[in-house]
Amino acid sequence: MAHLFPKKLSVALCAVFATGLAHAEVVTTDEVNVSAGTITENAPASTVVSRKRIDREMIRDMRDLTRYEQDLGLQEEGRYDKGFTMRGVEGNRVGILIDGMSMPDFEDNTLYARYGYMNTSRPTVDPELVSSIGIDRGSNSVNTGSGAVGGSVMFNTLRPEDVVEEGKEFGALGRIGYATKNREWLKTVSAAWNTDSWTALALYSHRYGHETKSLGEGPEYYESKAQHPNPTKKTTHSYLLKLRKRFNDEHSVGLNVNGSKMNREMDARNVYDFQNWAFANDTTERHQGTLDYTYAPYGDYLNKVKVYGEALWVDTQAVTTLLDSGWMGWNQGEIDDNKDRRFNTKVGRLTMEAQSAPIELFGEHNFEGRVFASVKDFKNINEDYLGGATSVYTIQRPMRTVDKGIVLSDNIFFHPELIDGHDTTVAVRLGTRLEHSKIKPQPLNAPCSHACQQIDPKVIVPKSFLNKAFSLGIDVEMDHQYKVGYNIATGFRNPGATELYFSFFNWSGTWLPNPNLTSEKSLTQNLFVQVDNRIGHLNVNAYKIDYKDFLFESEGNRVVYDAGGGMRNVWTMMMVNQESAYLHGVEASGALNLDIFNQKLKGAKLVGSVGYAKGRTNDDLGLLAVQPLKVIFGLDYEHPSKTYGIYARGTYLGEKKARDTIRVNDDWRIPSPTAPTKWRNKAAYVFDLFGWYSPKKNVTIRAGVYNIMNKRYQTWDALRGINQNSKSAKLDTKALGLERYYAPGRNYNVTLEVKF
Repeated sequence: MAHLFPKKLSVALCAVFATGLAHAEVVTTDEVNVSAGTITENAPASTVVSRKRIDREMIRDMRDLTRYEQDLGLQEEGRYDKGFTMRGVEGNRVGILIDGMSMPDFEDNTLYARYGYMNTSRPTVDPELVSSIGIDRGSNSVNTGSGAVGGSVMFNTLRPEDVVEEGKEFGALGRIGYATKNREWLKTVSAAWNTDSWTALALYSHRYGHETKSLGEGPEYYESKAQHPNPTKKTTHSYLLKLRKRFNDEHSVGLNVNGSKMNREMDARNVYDFQNWAFANDTTERHQGTLDYTYAPYGDYLNKVKVYGEALWVDTQAVTTLLDSGWMGWNQGEIDDNKDRRFNTKVGRLTMEAQSAPIELFGEHNFEGRVFASVKDFKNINEDYLGGATSVYTIQRPMRTVDKGIVLSDNIFFHPELIDGHDTTVAVRLGTRLEHSKIKPQPLNAPCSHACQQIDPKVIVPKSFLNKAFSLGIDVEMDHQYKVGYNIATGFRNPGATELYFSFFNWSGTWLPNPNLTSEKSLTQNLFVQVDNRIGHLNVNAYKIDYKDFLFESEGNRVVYDAGGGMRNVWTMMMVNQESAYLHGVEASGALNLDIFNQKLKGAKLVGSVGYAKGRTNDDLGLLAVQPLKVIFGLDYEHPSKTYGIYARGTYLGEKKARDTIRVNDDWRIPSPTAPTKWRNKAAYVFDLFGWYSPKKNVTIRAGVYNIMNKRYQTWDALRGINQNSKSAKLDTKALGLERYYAPGRNYNVTLEVKF
């Protein structure tokens, strides 16, 4: 076990266990069932980020969400955020759900990513629209389907009761805030109505900001040696509408519509391409809606039946304008090239779910079931302006994916007689999912680029996947204070349209499609102990995950047929199911209420958490997405009168070890077949202070100062996105560009909220 618990981790664990320190928002799995369509709990490593915490810590974006979370990061790559990292995997292997609906995967590969001309960001939601966030670590495909190989992040939008105070029928709020790290203004207005027969909510939020600052220094502002972030203007419009009509205690109909449009204009100074300056204009737009009918008799056998239809529309666009830099003084500032890249995804889904009343049969059974069918259409369209001419084309065929499935679960509770005077409950949680998916290539929506026209059309055939997932959890709770248990669950991810069918033909290098790919899979096992009582709470998880059939870019010489039927030996790339991997780790968290020592300390608590993980592939290579050692410690105080609260946090960010970043070397000039990643973060301590004050019942001022000591540090998530084969995420030969990857220095955040 020595390799699992290094010295620094042992010291950190001892500190947590000795003082009962932990993250104050740790919750039990019983609180995780928060996502529409999520009908069973999974691993106890799950947490819920409440609206209270979102406001308290002023979580303004997804990076803020990861600040005090163990094993949760954000994958950054050039101009775009590619989703979350969790349990050693990232991107499409971590599910993102908004009100129970899965966000589509990004369609990307290293061939086109290196140019940086495509907006392959994964859509998320503005935290202003969010009531709670469920973070489910580990395999979770029973609940969320394809994509939950390493876990899921589930956003749940605001409810009318989040705006309307108890005992009232109408409520409204206004919020305005400013953050110095990116000079961003936030403005939100919302109104809600809550009666016995009607509930309604309307919200609009607007953001206007700039690039996130860096503590990087130096005189260089251009090309890959740029030492400062690219100047950026970012505007986001978000909205949320909810309406529900209750006909009586049993029957109701509801409508939920939400969405956002984010536009980012960037002077891409770090990109200098053949005497051209680059300017980027990126747009990410998402709209989704749900219409449901709910029958809730809460009878002897049936609690609830719900039928709902959902629609999702996501459009990501990247417009890159290249201006002539005036080589030799000619045509300075004229448009030399304009590249417009767009991906569009539309999803429609119909679902019926049912929940039984508690049934006594050798224990108390709570059965739930769900059947669903969905259709997803994906397409790409490109428009280029070059040399005075415009061309419209696509780089791959449109794809239609049809999913059908069934999910069943049973939560069983046994209440044995008192054991040695202790009230004991044994819970067994069972879940299973069967899902069939079929991807069908569709007729071209535009002329196909010259590259993909070279591919044999016989490989562009429909592809089907049949996946089964299961989860099993057993826990024993005593006196409503102590719990110990074990969970096991599986996850899967189907290959995307790009991985199956994308092609690019060139005699110097060719990308081949591979319709023979299979689904990626994972198996998570978790042991946990939880304590929650008057003294405080403690939560310890030890876990192991096995991954197999990872999709991997394989390179090598292969025989390729040209358009005339001739054969050539060409350097090719294609996706294959090749890698397997494992990950094991431990997380500990808790809190110690200080009023157990003195009643004058009521409302004060020590808090903290620690997380450590280690993983390797079957080739003994490091899993780059594994987060380094992270320790959080602090002191919270909330006045018993509920008029103010203040919170202090310290974070230790461990360095990423070279041995954990060894990968196959992709530079033919270096004879070594493997080498560690060149740029890795160093260890750092960061301190924050934030709090809130309510001078009146309905007025709240929140403020915070982050990185108080103005520490110069870099995170592993930021450095991992450096790609020397790309145009937008590379460094020069002297690595001067590393300066722009420093985190923000001392920065402030303030918000004023008024409720009516």
